[in-house]
Amino acid sequence: MSKPEEKQLFRNVLEHSLNEIYIFDIQTLKFVYVNKGAIDNVGYTMDELKKMTPLDLKPQFTLAMFKEIIKPLVDNTSKLISFNTNHKRKDSTTYPVEVHLSINQKENVFIAIILDITERKQKEETLRETNEYLENLFNCANAPIIVWSTNGKITKINRAFEELLGLKADMVIGKGLRMFFAEDEVERSMDIVERAQNGERFNLVEVPVLQANGSRRIVLWNSAPIYGQDGQTQIATIAQGQDITERKQAEKALRKSEQEFRILTESMPQIVWATRPDGWNIYFNQQWMDYTGMTLEESNGHGWNKPFHPDDQQRAWDAWQNAVKNNDVYSIEARLRRFDGEYRWWLVRGIPQINEHGEILKWFGTCTDIEDMKQAEEKRTKSESKYRNLIETMPEGFYRSTAEGYFIEVNPALVNMLGYDSKEELMKVYIPETLYFTKNDRDDVVIYSPDFEHNTDVYRLKKKDGTEIWVEDYARYIKDGSGNILLHEGIIRDVTERKKAEKELYIKNEELIKINNEKDKFFSIIAHDLRSPFQGFLGFTDLLKTDIQNMSIIELQDMANSMNRNAHKLFGLLTNLLEWSMMQRGLIAFKPEKISLKSLEEENIKLFNETAKNKEIEIIEDIKDDVYVMADKAMLATVLRNLISNAIKFTNKGGSVTISDHIFENNVLITVKDTGIGMSNDLINNLFKIDRKTNRTGTDNEPSTGLGLVLCKEYVDKHYGKIWIVSEEGKGSEFIVSLPVE
Repeated sequence: MSKPEEKQLFRNVLEHSLNEIYIFDIQTLKFVYVNKGAIDNVGYTMDELKKMTPLDLKPQFTLAMFKEIIKPLVDNTSKLISFNTNHKRKDSTTYPVEVHLSINQKENVFIAIILDITERKQKEETLRETNEYLENLFNCANAPIIVWSTNGKITKINRAFEELLGLKADMVIGKGLRMFFAEDEVERSMDIVERAQNGERFNLVEVPVLQANGSRRIVLWNSAPIYGQDGQTQIATIAQGQDITERKQAEKALRKSEQEFRILTESMPQIVWATRPDGWNIYFNQQWMDYTGMTLEESNGHGWNKPFHPDDQQRAWDAWQNAVKNNDVYSIEARLRRFDGEYRWWLVRGIPQINEHGEILKWFGTCTDIEDMKQAEEKRTKSESKYRNLIETMPEGFYRSTAEGYFIEVNPALVNMLGYDSKEELMKVYIPETLYFTKNDRDDVVIYSPDFEHNTDVYRLKKKDGTEIWVEDYARYIKDGSGNILLHEGIIRDVTERKKAEKELYIKNEELIKINNEKDKFFSIIAHDLRSPFQGFLGFTDLLKTDIQNMSIIELQDMANSMNRNAHKLFGLLTNLLEWSMMQRGLIAFKPEKISLKSLEEENIKLFNETAKNKEIEIIEDIKDDVYVMADKAMLATVLRNLISNAIKFTNKGGSVTISDHIFENNVLITVKDTGIGMSNDLINNLFKIDRKTNRTGTDNEPSTGLGLVLCKEYVDKHYGKIWIVSEEGKGSEFIVSLPVE
């Protein structure tokens, strides 16, 4: 082949090469030749490229940097330089290239063969990402992973394996697996390792390993061989583990717990059972079989329902379905048939075991024999019914209250006694504030002594309408085991009438004592008043007996007058005393009638006309004709006579006595007023008291016993009236009697 032909062939090769080929001047660096592959790839025309240098296609290079790269070629220290960089296309996009640069000193040019490595770079990036992903997957896996070579040396472990052992990778890489096994496990464990090295696969094999601190962890391993590129030659072994130490411990604890559970359930006197979530029985203790006579096989499943009494079977099943539906406690009292056919009452109770999602895992329950309790309860119910009937029908009030002061139970008698409309209304009241008049009233009743057991007390309570009721309370405290008061309980009897009678009896007794004392003093006064006239009589009779012959007619007349006055005084005293005595003993009949006050006054005033005339006293009558009063005529006449007689007796000559009447509201006021000597306050205060000496002589030495006014007050009181005095010494007195019109 001729030289021209070789050149043409070389040019054809260059033009049709898939690689980019650039030839550029050593001094100017400008392209002198660019093949078609380069032109197509960079997007420039040949004319454009001939004006450019490699630096235009490699913007990351400066001239100094590029000269430094080509220096070995220029210095002839290297024949070929290769490096990777990026080319910039005309459209400003870039792509990775592999540059192989040589120099032709003879032609004074550089020859660059450029390979577009975009696809290779993409594959490398994909491979890098894949390797990085696998590495991350390896290291981030939760499960411990280890890789060892066919000679038993560790080549790789992940972070989970580091955490499992407490050792870093650089502490174990290149070492044998024997270091991970305890002495008592090393032979078995190394046998498994060697078999895995020989290609045997292991699934879920337990191999304990030692941690750096000497602790032993139980790991469940899966292993697989790793083959070379031929897919036949084993080059390593990989194993992935699962630390099941806690699970093994939990299983051990569970076995122990189950064993203890069985020991416990078998030793219990109750029947113990367990079921699946749907009620399918999976466990009964021996007590079930002993009681029912059924075998465990007969009892499993839904066989547990068979011993239930026919009347209780559906109820038991419905209660079970409701509990399952609502995740609720299963509880029912039902009759179960014993092996001999007898039925006894049992409390059947079950509780669901629920997971964190609220799902039932199992049911656990017991059956407790309550036959004896049922019989006792029946007896207690009958007893309570009798007790309740007694409480509800008893005439006495019954209560039960808290220590704080609220009723928790009352009977109808107490409701009626306190004037409330219903139990509900009474049980709403706060006892200390509502039923007691003062706080001290309750404090006096409530006994705070810790030794108190029961007591009977009488005290007052406030009814709903605010009135007072006296009660007798037989109370007791109900306490807990520590002696703390839980409840107050008592039976209350209304003793208001008894208290009234006791009060009246006390008042009567006090009055009787007072009257007896007054009578003692009164009799002393009467004895003194009777003694004085009798002394006069005795003196006169002794004088007459011894010296009547020597006495003149005048002396005898004076003596007779004195004896007459004493006789009249004595007669008046005895008359008043007899009348007062009859009044006290109830021997004087009280016969009120409608009386004309005017007529009564006129009948009695005539008795005093002569006496008033002798003392030159004017009697003024101011009684209206149309005034009537309901009174006992004899008693009222006695009152008028006493008052008029006293007015004349204690009025000086030339004075006056006025008798008048006045209507005030529903009362008639009868007034006897004089212009006499009047009275002191001390005398006024003692006038109506029988144990005080109030008699004094009149203005003309008229005798006075003081008993007449006492009798007047007795008669006025009998009429439910009043009598009082308005008087001042030296200015006269005014006696006022008030009597009801009707």
